[in-house]
Amino acid sequence: MPSADFFRWQRAGEPYTDCRPGATLTKTLRGHGYTVYTRGNDDHMEAVPPEDHTPFSQTGWPVESPEWFGHAVDIMPQGIPANCPTLAQLGDQMFNDKTANVPGARLIKYMNWEPKGPGGPCYHDAWQPTHKRSASTDRGHNHVSFRSDATHSDEMAGYDPVQRWRDSMTEPLSKTQTRDAVVRTDDAVDNEFPWRADYPAKFPEGDKRANPKVQLQTAVIEAAGRGEAARAAAVEGTTAILARLHEEVAVTLTDAQLDTLADKVTARLQALVFKATP
Repeated sequence: MPSADFFRWQRAGEPYTDCRPGATLTKTLRGHGYTVYTRGNDDHMEAVPPEDHTPFSQTGWPVESPEWFGHAVDIMPQGIPANCPTLAQLGDQMFNDKTANVPGARLIKYMNWEPKGPGGPCYHDAWQPTHKRSASTDRGHNHVSFRSDATHSDEMAGYDPVQRWRDSMTEPLSKTQTRDAVVRTDDAVDNEFPWRADYPAKFPEGDKRANPKVQLQTAVIEAAGRGEAARAAAVEGTTAILARLHEEVAVTLTDAQLDTLADKVTARLQALVFKATP
């Protein structure tokens, strides 16, 4: 049975208006090519208690939600342009911005998102008022709810998480991010190449001049420390290093297997350009 507020809303003619932060963020993200929904479907409207996708939410915070205003957006995975962050990357940007109290982002009440993408953990990160993280089952999209005391705020007009993410790409990766990139690239190679038994003797780990795997590590490290342009260049240079691995180390790798491996490793290097976590 739906809530009494649902029937009262129906009798009023089903009025609905997005809160200003939600409408503004929706316009910004749609401008970048994202699919974004605001008004809830029948399941949202008839849920008990009604929440932020409805114009009669009973979960508003820190004040009662103003009547007939929705306070949530769902950012969907369909059709995200190639030059835009994934849902995980976008969620990470917004989470960090909220944590840093960046204007616009500080109007967020809570987020449901998957920081590792599909198949990984799904978190409910709430700030009511202090941060608390719990598990969520709200998967497959990024859900963002807004504070009910910001219904008419214009502050979101100055906030663009996509552009902030793009700006961050020009920065060198941190030591931790670089180490993670090297490990993931090594894993991609180790998991695919049938190494010769004499690999360690033929290519000592410390000999960067002879060891193509170490050359690959070095390319990742150098690219990570020099910003976006160098990371993009590292992607282009990967094929030659992999060809050496194929020629000098892996005697049973077919051309098709080499192509598959090249795709996997370059995907990890390409991820550096966008600070992804495959």
